[in-house]
Amino acid sequence: MSARLLTSAKAQMAAGEYYEAHQRLRTLANRYMKAVGQEESTQADPPVKVSQTIDLLVEGARTFLEHNQTSSAADLIAYVLDIYGRSAWWTRYAADKQRLTVLLMQMPASEPQRPRLLKGLLNWSTKGSTWKLPAYLSAGDPDLHHLLGTRLAQDRLFEAAEAHLLLGIHDSAPRLAQLMHTWAAQSTTAMPDEPMADSGLFAARAVLPYLALHKPNSASYFMETYLAENPPHDASASNGGGPGGALANDPLAQYQTLASSPMAHFCQLLLLAVERQAKEVFLKLRREYPVQWGASSEAANQLLDIIGETYFNISIPKQSNPFQDIMQALFAPGGSNKPSLLPSGGPGLD
Repeated sequence: MSARLLTSAKAQMAAGEYYEAHQRLRTLANRYMKAVGQEESTQADPPVKVSQTIDLLVEGARTFLEHNQTSSAADLIAYVLDIYGRSAWWTRYAADKQRLTVLLMQMPASEPQRPRLLKGLLNWSTKGSTWKLPAYLSAGDPDLHHLLGTRLAQDRLFEAAEAHLLLGIHDSAPRLAQLMHTWAAQSTTAMPDEPMADSGLFAARAVLPYLALHKPNSASYFMETYLAENPPHDASASNGGGPGGALANDPLAQYQTLASSPMAHFCQLLLLAVERQAKEVFLKLRREYPVQWGASSEAANQLLDIIGETYFNISIPKQSNPFQDIMQALFAPGGSNKPSLLPSGGPGLD
């Protein structure tokens, strides 16, 4: 039945009868969903008819996108998310999250419904997936963030991709490093109004949030990949602009190949201090580097406060929930081409 209906709807789309095809698919979906009882909606496995309906809606949305009918596609995807939102049918999650992500990323960034649908997809993932995050972080499935970030990076939506990759899986770190490498290459004067800034700010933009989000392994993986792809060679490192001289005699320095960029140098030593729980080195880094942050000082200090408390038991004033502040910063509306330490969101997810 559903296969025949889909064939018929596709024929209508091919004939330009988009409204009729849309109504045909929605009518069947409504009919099946009304027939589902309350008891069935609490079961782990969806009834066969509902499962077929979801497949029908997803395939219908894909076909609408092929015909550049993004509004109709968005409506059918929203229907799928609504079905999952009012049921316990989570056994389909692993399979559906990838194909729904692909569909959403096929929509142009100008499609007004895309941000809302991306939010809906992430909200769905917090309810039904089997992965676990630390209690303080409920931003959605890391694997889903990885898929979204990877796709947005391919679209060169750097800030939107950055936020998702920071919240992704361990293997998101090299993707984020590649993104930062590309972004840095496009921004030879990343912050022209801040002469003390250097290309290593792109490294700090990932390392500090990773550490604040309790992801030190991802931070190290990022840094390793970033330096391999984009070894900084800023002249400012050779004129005393960074703390290389101040920390040259520190025992930690012998374990690290120091980058020429002050900010990349800072990130290397910060990661090493975290790894070896070297509180005094952390405090020394904070004393030696303030001049480097420029316009990013407030964000840097906020993140470093969290890092100090997390890894070195240095108390900070409890004026707010720091992790909530990070999440709000990651997905704040708007954006800028000037890199700072906290991503400002972008067209991928408002």
